[in-house]
Amino acid sequence: AAPAVLAVPAAPAALAAPTPPAAPAAPAQMYNDPLSESAAGMPGMPMGRDEPVTGAPMASNGGFGAPAPAAAPQAVGDCSLHEEMFMGLCYKKCLELTNGTYPHRIAPNGCCKSLSLACLSGSNVDFNGIMPGQGYHVSGEMTAPHPPGICDGNEEIFTLECYKKCSILTDNVYSIRSGPNTCCKAAPCWNPLHVQSSGLTNCDGYAVGGDIVAAHSCPHPATLIHAR
Repeated sequence: AAPAVLAVPAAPAALAAPTPPAAPAAPAQMYNDPLSESAAGMPGMPMGRDEPVTGAPMASNGGFGAPAPAAAPQAVGDCSLHEEMFMGLCYKKCLELTNGTYPHRIAPNGCCKSLSLACLSGSNVDFNGIMPGQGYHVSGEMTAPHPPGICDGNEEIFTLECYKKCSILTDNVYSIRSGPNTCCKAAPCWNPLHVQSSGLTNCDGYAVGGDIVAAHSCPHPATLIHAR
């Protein structure tokens, strides 16, 4: 009889390659720049979300701070991001002035640890400055508090008008505005050795606007941008 033929087992089917796990979704971008992202929640820095990043080109502000949209004032509401409204005027936030120790404003020159009867205790409040432009009695630009209204990102408020920042005009040498055509390098600004002037009339020398938009080439009133 013919020898039996051994059956050769069939080759095993090829194993399917495992499906790689899906990559985790990237976290939603809350801010338009990494500096704001990393600083969110720190004392003096608000939590929130910037407007959606659209990829639109950003205008340069001369190297002072992060780029900003071409004509967008650096503020939300009637006061700037570093200010708070009190009795109809814009003051620099107590939160920032006191490094978070006395975050609530209770007076033009006074800040308190909490908005409660605890503010009647001297240990919970702090007063600094008497005249506008001193101590806690200041705006976000460390000048006198001002009525609601904001300037463009490269401007500062002086006598209710928006002027191009002295820090930009003088390369940070005379960074304090002390007059329409005058910038100061250090207090007291009545000392003639501390000031520098340029121009004699409005829209001349240091008496100019930021010129981010054509209508702002000369000093102009602050713009009201109501919070949404």
